[in-house]
Amino acid sequence: MTTTIERRFAAQQVSLERLNIAQRSAFSEIEAAGYGLLFIRSTSGGKVAICSSGQSFATIDEAGQLNTCPEIDLRR
Repeated sequence: MTTTIERRFAAQQVSLERLNIAQRSAFSEIEAAGYGLLFIRSTSGGKVAICSSGQSFATIDEAGQLNTCPEIDLRR
């Protein structure tokens, strides 16, 4: 189990580095509320960061706009 957690932490650090300044600023706001970065998706509109806290999700677009009620489908 420790290995899995370490891998996820390492993957998250790499992902955080891929965020632009606006996204990092928005992420720091929701990180304080318990959100973590799940992954980053490349879309036709640019990179979108997908974050979660328990069963709650949020997205951050390239302009740093935070959406705490996104309409996204995630595979489980």
